[in-house]
Amino acid sequence: MTQQRAWKSLVLLGGLGLLGVLVVVETTTVQPSAPELDLMTEHSTLRQLEDVASDVVLVEPTGAQRTEEMHGASFVVTQVDVVASGAGPLSAGDVVEIRQEGDRWVNVAPALEPGPGTRYVVYLRPWRVLDDEDTGQHVVAGGQAVWRAQDADGELVTTKSPLPRHVEISGRGDELTVTS
Repeated sequence: MTQQRAWKSLVLLGGLGLLGVLVVVETTTVQPSAPELDLMTEHSTLRQLEDVASDVVLVEPTGAQRTEEMHGASFVVTQVDVVASGAGPLSAGDVVEIRQEGDRWVNVAPALEPGPGTRYVVYLRPWRVLDDEDTGQHVVAGGQAVWRAQDADGELVTTKSPLPRHVEISGRGDELTVTS
């Protein structure tokens, strides 16, 4: 094989290798590594949360909790009873599942802890898969909007968040009100 012919073969193989790299890069940028759990925007007020959430609810974990793996990421799915509802289609008495990242990030609410009498105020929105299919599960708006409820007070469970550390909770059934 002549030197010129070898050089053309090397350029051709190099070009094919580059094309292969480009295809891999394009594939990885098109397919997300994990479904989005509403972690794209950090909210700092209850008003901002109300604008993005479909529901504001007071919930009590039922004790049913599982971990699901998807695209290399772990998610904690907790079943909760809706005790009171303020806005949105969920009503007191509904049983729903809340999907969370778990305890992986300091700016995301940790997974809801089941326990007797443990209640949380949560701003939710439906979780949908990439093709917009309804899964029946919900995610926490902004990933941070969870307060542990104790009587009429709520304390933010997210370690690092610009949201109000404390909220006031009032109302029953479908008359829930949350203020800061």
